[in-house]
Amino acid sequence: GEGLVGRVRGMLEGVERSHVWFREQRDPAGIDCVSIAHPWESGMDNCPAWDDAMERIDPGLAPVFERRDKDKVANAAQERPTDDHYKRYAVLVKAIAANNYGHGLFAVYCPLMTSLLAKAEVDLARLAARAGDDAMAARAMERAATLSRGMMAHMWSAKLGRFTFVDGKTKEQIKPNAIGCYVPLVMNNTPFPLPEEATKALLENLARDFLSAPYPLPSIPPSETELFDSRRYWRGPSWVNINYLIAEALPAPMREDLVARTLDMIAKAGFYEYFDPITGEGIGADSFSWTASLAMEWLKPLMDN
Repeated sequence: GEGLVGRVRGMLEGVERSHVWFREQRDPAGIDCVSIAHPWESGMDNCPAWDDAMERIDPGLAPVFERRDKDKVANAAQERPTDDHYKRYAVLVKAIAANNYGHGLFAVYCPLMTSLLAKAEVDLARLAARAGDDAMAARAMERAATLSRGMMAHMWSAKLGRFTFVDGKTKEQIKPNAIGCYVPLVMNNTPFPLPEEATKALLENLARDFLSAPYPLPSIPPSETELFDSRRYWRGPSWVNINYLIAEALPAPMREDLVARTLDMIAKAGFYEYFDPITGEGIGADSFSWTASLAMEWLKPLMDN
């Protein structure tokens, strides 16, 4: 009814403000992509794409703090970011707060964040149109188009056949072959699909380096021998939330294979936070809700049938 539409429209106004904030506050170089001010903003805490930028942070400036994750995860020393990483994270938090939550000492453009914001803009446009706000829908689609163009112009590497992260300070592309480089495949489920040659290269690289792992998709592939650590958070383990995002953008045979192998991994190990891509062992927190909820999402059509 009209009352529900009004409530939805009010919520969408808040969503749009959030999207505009990212565009205004997380693009310091003005390249129409999304930069992050802290590795935590991406969710990929210790991804190797941040290493060079993190080396510029002085861990000696960290405030005194206690790591609570070590109480929750039995093998935290082997499976979580290092103490050195956490000291640098703490320095960044202080710097961001001192800069009114703008960029502090760290700025790295992220293909995962850029493509997911672009996809979210398309989703916002669809919802706004359903709520009768055509002006909001048009604004969201224009922002999505701008992000799509910026991503191809500044983050795509034809030589590597994948998207790259970009150092916000030096403007140089960052080369690690991380799973976040492939999340822009989600754009193929929008009115702003990737060029055919980009999709072809991404799928070939994904199949060779990531789907070839016994329990995909590793956050860093084993072929990155100097970076890969099968148990260390975002430096090797497979994450069900990433598998879900990428599976939705794959051709049917690849999607069905990834979904089946992911569900098999969960069935064998349990609802863990992340998984060893070589052994399939569950790592991190147990009874993890996003692993459980995404497994249920995939299983629902099977149960319905």
